[in-house]
Amino acid sequence: MVDAATAAAKAGKHVEAERLWQEVLNRDPLDSQALFSLGVHALQRGDFARGRQWLLQAHQRSPDDLLVLMTIASASRFLKDRDGEREAIDAVLARDPYHLPGILALGYWLEAHATLSAAAATFRNALRVAPPEPQWPDFLREQLRHASELVRRHSLDYEKYLRGKLADLHADLPAG
Repeated sequence: MVDAATAAAKAGKHVEAERLWQEVLNRDPLDSQALFSLGVHALQRGDFARGRQWLLQAHQRSPDDLLVLMTIASASRFLKDRDGEREAIDAVLARDPYHLPGILALGYWLEAHATLSAAAATFRNALRVAPPEPQWPDFLREQLRHASELVRRHSLDYEKYLRGKLADLHADLPAG
């Protein structure tokens, strides 16, 4: 049944896949793969609250699964639950501080809810963890480009700020 549900999802037959995952769950209410898959299908339908409920149940069954936690973060973002999103991101990074999607998610969270300086520092760390640009994974390429551009802009702005402060200090020095 799991193979059939997976095949249906890959073939784009989402209604059938969801029905099959529900059957898997009916047979084994603790099946974390079924819980996760039902959560993803709910998110795809736009039912973010129900999706997150399924995902939280999957997390209870597989607490160290980083994909489940990252998907909970996404569901929380769709629900505009910034605390829930941050909690899920922090849980990912507590388990793997070098998890590139988790670091990027934290950078985006900081950009939206904290300071650009904090976001730039986090994105800079993501770029240190990432492979060289030609080897960036396709699914992270746009996020890494965004991170790189934000770090570049922030560095230029900070340099401009420091030059202005130094010019002010220089102007205050006695001549000669």
